[in-house]
Amino acid sequence: MKKISYLLLFVLAVITISCAKKPVIIEKPKCISDKLEGTTISWGIIDNSNNIKYGYVLQTDANLKYFTVSLDKNDYLTTQVLKLDNTKFCSVFHYTQFNLTKNQVLFTPGKIQKFIEYSCPKMDLTLRGVWNPEFTKNGSEKYVKIYDSLMTLIPNSNKMKSKILKPIDIVE
Repeated sequence: MKKISYLLLFVLAVITISCAKKPVIIEKPKCISDKLEGTTISWGIIDNSNNIKYGYVLQTDANLKYFTVSLDKNDYLTTQVLKLDNTKFCSVFHYTQFNLTKNQVLFTPGKIQKFIEYSCPKMDLTLRGVWNPEFTKNGSEKYVKIYDSLMTLIPNSNKMKSKILKPIDIVE
């Protein structure tokens, strides 16, 4: 009788273990080497009159998030928009990386500015373009093209709806 009890406990333990959730293994995109881990591509709007910056950030785990940050308080809030499949992520990543490295740094001030930033902390590299969207022929054409390409990733329901958003406007 003891043998049957032990056998029954063993079978029950095996069934319980085999039915338990398997750990999810997140596969890193193949285009991300160790040197590029932690790299981000961000783009959006800087509203200097309201001291706020908002837009999107694409991380090396292929997560695309909406963010907003108050420039004077430095409170950074994010919300998940979507996760890109690895093939699409690598295509977008290489396109942006290649095109930003071909362009010179751009800074055109204004009350409202658009920006694109590529930041790779492990290589201590930041590439940034900031331009005033009121002026279309100020050398920003290449940045506008990259910006518009990145905006095609965003579903219409998640596009920035207002020029002025406050951190409290983000609802997860």
